[in-house]
Order: sequence, then structure tokens, then C-alpha cells
Amino acid sequence: MTRRSQGLPATRFSDAIPVLTAAAAEMKTNATNYYYIGFAQNKLGHGDQAITALNQSLAIDPKDPDSLTLLADIYFSQIRQNPAIARQVISIGERLIAVRDDERAWGLLGQAYLVDKQYPKAAPLLDKFARAHPDSGGAWYNLGVAFSRSSQWKPAAEALEETARLAPTNIAALLELGYVYESDKQYDKALAAYQHAFEASGQRDETARAGIDRVKQAKPEVR
Repeated sequence: MTRRSQGLPATRFSDAIPVLTAAAAEMKTNATNYYYIGFAQNKLGHGDQAITALNQSLAIDPKDPDSLTLLADIYFSQIRQNPAIARQVISIGERLIAVRDDERAWGLLGQAYLVDKQYPKAAPLLDKFARAHPDSGGAWYNLGVAFSRSSQWKPAAEALEETARLAPTNIAALLELGYVYESDKQYDKALAAYQHAFEASGQRDETARAGIDRVKQAKPEVR
């Protein structure tokens, strides 16, 4: 059982922090208290304080999987605003997977590699994550993008087709699928994917419209 599953000793996170801080001051070599402080601070939305506490935990126990996981989660939540943070997640994720080679680590590290455009490293991890979550359209989409950006058209198409099956109106997945089939010169399938994306967008998506026109020009007999 992980510390996370055991919960905090106080119901309110704001009440827990002073208690945990006092305990940490008394037991300076106990990483658990710093982990809990980081957990509570994160729940309160205090990201910087959470990061500080978790780094203190890891200074005591560099292989603590709970602290590594939560720290990676916090940084990953900031990736959309600052993609450069992916490097930080990668550094933590590589440490995490060395001590906990499980689906949590696969997802975190695989997605961080994907954001950082390290597609060959992302694909194997995202493949394992998708197979652990076969009903997740998002997992298959991430895998499809990793294969697509590596120009591995067949596995990319397979993953994106699975995304389309699970989420038939996912425009991003349909556009990526169209791109994959177009790149692989499977123009009939490319046209179908682009048309599906165009219809799913209410006939408003210009990328889908451009893909339809491009495929028709590349192979005029495709209609």
C-alpha cells in the first residue's frame, strides 16, 4: 500500500500542514512528512510550496516513488502553458520508471517524451500505456501521434483507427489519421478520414477541407 492510499492524518489540508511541518522539523530524516506536506500543498493549489516539500522528501529518499510521481504530476500539469517543462518531467519520469516500471510511469514519461518531440522514446511507453487502458481514446491518440511523427505509418494508422472507433468525432484524431494515410499514399482512406473530420466539425474545419482538396489533387481519381 502506498502512502498516498493511506491518506493524510487531518481532514483539512490547511490544518494538516502545520502539524506535518512540526513533525518534519523533529524527524529530519523522515521523507514521509515532506511528501505529505507536498501532497497537502498541492491540494491547496500551492504548486511552488508543494514542489519545495517534495524535493525535500527526495533529498532524503531519492527513490521514493510517491514523491517522484506527485512531483512529475505537478510539473506535467504546467506543460500546456510551458512545453519546456517537459524536460523536467522527463528527468523525474526516468527516475520514477527505474523504481516503479508501471502504467503510471509509462504514461507520465511517454507523454513527456511526446511533448518534447522524442517520438522514438515516447512510442514504446505509450504503447504499453494504451494496452493497459484499451478503452482510452486519448491513450491511443497519443500513441498514434508518436508513431506518426516517427513516420511509422502502419502502427500509427492502427492506433488512430482505434481512437476513431472509441471517439468517432475526435477531429484531431481524424485529421492525424488523414495525414497518416495521405503520407502512406493510401488516398481513399485519407479522403475518408478528412471527410469524416470535416463533417464532425460541422463543415467548418479548414485543415480538413485543405486535406480533402490536397488528396483529390494528388490522385484525381479519388472522389
